[in-house]
Amino acid sequence: MEYEPELNFITEFKLSKNGMLAELKKEFDIIRLAITHMEEIGSDHKELIDRIVVMPLRKIMFENQHTPLILELCPNFKMPLISGISFEGEDKLHIELAPYSFGQIENWIILEEWANQKIAYFDKDVSDIPDVIPNMTFQLILNKLKRQEKAEFQQLFTSVEIEYKGEQIVGYGRVKPEDILSNKKIFELMKKVGYYDLTVYDFIKYLSDKRGAHIDMGIAPLVKAINGDKENKFTPIICFGLQLIYASKKQISGLDDYWPEIIDIVERT
Repeated sequence: MEYEPELNFITEFKLSKNGMLAELKKEFDIIRLAITHMEEIGSDHKELIDRIVVMPLRKIMFENQHTPLILELCPNFKMPLISGISFEGEDKLHIELAPYSFGQIENWIILEEWANQKIAYFDKDVSDIPDVIPNMTFQLILNKLKRQEKAEFQQLFTSVEIEYKGEQIVGYGRVKPEDILSNKKIFELMKKVGYYDLTVYDFIKYLSDKRGAHIDMGIAPLVKAINGDKENKFTPIICFGLQLIYASKKQISGLDDYWPEIIDIVERT
C-alpha cells in the first residue's frame, strides 16, 4: 500500500547535513555578533556578552535530548585544552583564568574530556569538611544527589542551630565527626555534586540556566568571580565561543570561509 503522509503541525524530519550546517552557522552568528560588538559595549557590560554567548554554546555542544549538533556534524570533534593564567586564592582555591590559549591542533581533546576539565577547584581533602553546613547549602547538595545517595547523606548529619550575621539559622553538623568512613563518604558525595570543583560543563550549564525563561533570584558569587579581572574582556565564556568557532572551522567542511576575521581576534587573546 502506498502511503502519503498527511499534513500536520507535529511531524518533524531530521535536517540534512547542509541543513544542520546552516543551523550551526545561525548559532555561530549569535556568538559572532556579540563578540564583534564587545569594543563598543565596553568591559563594564561583559556579563551581558556572556549572557548572549552562553546559550548557543550550550545548545551546540551539550543538547541533552539528542546528539549535540556539533557531534552530528563531526563525531570526533575536538577542542583546545583550557590553558590560561593559573591563579591561587584564599582557602586553597585554584582558578584557570581567561584568556585561554588555542594550542596546537594535535593536542586538542574530544568534547567530553574538554567539558570535564576543571576551570576552578578547591584543593581540599577529607580533613577540610566544614563543621557545619548551612541549611540552604545542605538542601542544594541534596537536590544534586540521587535518591539513595540523598538518603545516605542525610543520615550522616543532624540539624543544629548556628548564628550567622547576628541571626539564628538552621545548619547541619556531622553525626560522627571523628568517623573515618563517614567522613570519606561525605567528602565523596560533596565532590560528586561539585561542591569543591567547577568543570567547564557545570560552568556553562550554570550560567545558561540563569539565562533561562525566568528571572532567577539567586546567584553563586564564586561562579561569577571566575570571570576574573573586570578589565579583561576575554571571559571564559567568550573564549569558549572563540574556541568553538575556530575549532569548527578546522574540522568541519563548509566553514572554511566563515568569519575569516576570527584569526585576528584569536591572535589577540
